[in-house]
Amino acid sequence: MYKLGFRNNNCIGCVKARDSIDYWKRVRKYFPEQFNKTAELERRFGYCINRVTKKGVKIDVFLDEIEEGEPKGKDPNIQCGLFCMSESDNLKTNEDKSK
Repeated sequence: MYKLGFRNNNCIGCVKARDSIDYWKRVRKYFPEQFNKTAELERRFGYCINRVTKKGVKIDVFLDEIEEGEPKGKDPNIQCGLFCMSESDNLKTNEDKSK
């Protein structure tokens, strides 16, 4: 992960990488399946992980709206922990129930 330019060796497609367009560009580049899965979940739930600032105002942007191109910036400092694993387990359980 580090050699690919990621700052952390955490979950691929970490939703804590809020407001980090370059992180998600990097995910799309190296892990397109995970990127597309997360983009689909965003649309299904109607919630954007990222925002961009235009003229001083933060605007929500869905992952599938992020412009193509190489990531240029550094990843955010994402803290992994027990709550991440707990939330991940809950999401998987809820997803299995909905099938």
